[in-house]
Amino acid sequence: MESHAEWHSEIAKLRETVRQLSDRVIRFQEQEDRLLSELSEMNNELITVQRMLAKTNLDLKKSQKKAVEAELAKGSFLSMMSHEVRSPMNGILGMTELLMHAELHAEHRKKVMLIEESAKLLLTIVNDILDITKIETGEVKLNEEPFDLRKLLHHMVELMKPNAASRTILLPVWDSRIHPILIGDAVRIRQILLNVIIHSTRLSGSGTLTVRALLERAEKGKQAIRIEVSEPAGERRPLPAPSGQEGSHLGVRIASRLLQLMGGSLNVHGEDGKGPLVSFQLTLPEARAEGSRTGLYGEGPEEASPFALRLTEWFDEETRSLPILLAVDNAINRQVVHMQLTRMGFSQVDVVQDGESAVQRYARRTYSLIVMDHLLPTAHGLEPAKLIREESARRKQPPAPMVCISANPGPDFTAHYRESGFDDCMALPITLEQLEAMLLRWLPAEGPAPSRVLSLPIIQDLKKLDESGVLLRSLLNQFKQMAPGLMDRMKHSVRDKDAAELQKTAYMLKSSALGLGLVSLSATFSQLESMGVAGVVTPEAEALLAGLWEDYEAACRALEQYL
Repeated sequence: MESHAEWHSEIAKLRETVRQLSDRVIRFQEQEDRLLSELSEMNNELITVQRMLAKTNLDLKKSQKKAVEAELAKGSFLSMMSHEVRSPMNGILGMTELLMHAELHAEHRKKVMLIEESAKLLLTIVNDILDITKIETGEVKLNEEPFDLRKLLHHMVELMKPNAASRTILLPVWDSRIHPILIGDAVRIRQILLNVIIHSTRLSGSGTLTVRALLERAEKGKQAIRIEVSEPAGERRPLPAPSGQEGSHLGVRIASRLLQLMGGSLNVHGEDGKGPLVSFQLTLPEARAEGSRTGLYGEGPEEASPFALRLTEWFDEETRSLPILLAVDNAINRQVVHMQLTRMGFSQVDVVQDGESAVQRYARRTYSLIVMDHLLPTAHGLEPAKLIREESARRKQPPAPMVCISANPGPDFTAHYRESGFDDCMALPITLEQLEAMLLRWLPAEGPAPSRVLSLPIIQDLKKLDESGVLLRSLLNQFKQMAPGLMDRMKHSVRDKDAAELQKTAYMLKSSALGLGLVSLSATFSQLESMGVAGVVTPEAEALLAGLWEDYEAACRALEQYL
């Protein structure tokens, strides 16, 4: 009986164990079902998230595409606006420059000078507005030269008088302790002052304004100067506080950024009706009085430009009689450049206004120089350039130098136009000096005088990098070591009729010579390069080589004498 009872007890235990195991299996099964259900839900959610991510990525790609397209459209718009704005500006600046070289009464000359400086300032402002990000990111480069701040101040007051009919801007109050000649970017300081005066007229509640220049401190050859625009005592009224220290006006914003770039500061006042309306501080180095060459505002309005005396001296009658083709569609630019060439004595200028006419005219006549807009109707400006080069090759003639006119010839565009057959480029607006420098590069100048062999602007730019002249002498020595070997290779390429080698060596020599300001020598190398580009080595190449060594020595000697 006892064994039977134990057996039943064991059976009961086993049954309980089986029941517990069953319960555990059921619970595990329920847990597994629950986990599978949660996993399924998570998987569904994951699929939903993936779909949302895919849609988001697609939206992002679309947005990115739209942003890129918008940026391209913006660049295209700014490029078009730059060209459209620069064309009338070229007309204003070109005509006023021609007037400045005419015989004018002193009072008329002063007025023309004000028009010219106003146009230059407007062009500067337009450039800043077209590329405002350049100012915001601090990419504006300062051109620091000696200038007369007092004359700049007086000039700005004269400039603003016609635009302030409802109020009088008093003559500047000048602190006599301020050094007569300072060093800074006169164009940018003039722009700052103009924006400050314009903003002050908007803040003013009276009929008069005073522009005051004060010396705050002077030490170690530098002067801390404060310029403020204010109303007479007792006429100042409280004004609403501006949105931020700089105010909300774009001109004030630009002025503030420019001052920060120069290490200065701008203050817009107005809350309590006390003190000046607008003021700014700037620290500028003093220029040495002896021999200091001032740029803008360094000479009176009645002084004749030395450039006017050079216009007729660098080209002989034979050079001025060379045929030039001018292809420009814009009537203003076309007329201005034509008048500038005429003013310089060039009488054989054929003028056309579209690409097709330029190609047709070139097919009928041989030109010594072609000046062409890069955007022409009936054919893109770069297309007729290629067609003209092809025509030169068909004739088996050295191609005429081609110069491109563009509103914004940046580095990318420069490479593009060179690939299309252009040799040079001029940016609008075109000045007489810019045009003259181009002509000296591509047309024969009269005689071997240093002023005709060298480009003084290029040399002076190099000397700005190192006033001691050590850098320029070093570059000249490197050129003198490199040039004879390349000239010998070029001589062999002409003898062997190897156009590719001629193009390569002539290009290296042309670039090196032009970089040193040896414009006459560079022009000779350019002619030889053009023959290489055309694939035709003519007998003219041997004629150029015959006098090349003498020209090379004369150019190096002229630069050494200048240094």
